Amino acid sequence: RRQTLLIEAYRLLHPRRQAWALRDYKDYIYHGPNFYLPHKLERAVTTFHDISIFTCPEYHPKDRVRYMEKSLHESLDSAKLILTVSDFSRSEIIRLFNYPAERIVTTKLACSSDYIPRSPA
Repeated sequence: RRQTLLIEAYRLLHPRRQAWALRDYKDYIYHGPNFYLPHKLERAVTTFHDISIFTCPEYHPKDRVRYMEKSLHESLDSAKLILTVSDFSRSEIIRLFNYPAERIVTTKLACSSDYIPRSPA
């Protein structure tokens, strides 16, 4: 019970503390590399690698699932753009959260099949 209260306090306070620390950088773009975004930023982008915490919650600690159920929705509301690392993750975000497809961009982590190694000089 105490741990749950501490986690909830952190979830509520940490994004606001981050936003306060960034208050002098209003004309910058903030990138949250793993779901999380500070509270109410004007220009924020976040990366979602996967959403297994929602599709396979049985493989995650219950406290993490509860935390992410609340935090992820706040990030979705704040983000101007979401980056994903696969088309599958993109489609899952659209399907599960009814998120606008035009605000999600896939940036694959591997090189494309067009890549050809340079010949030795």
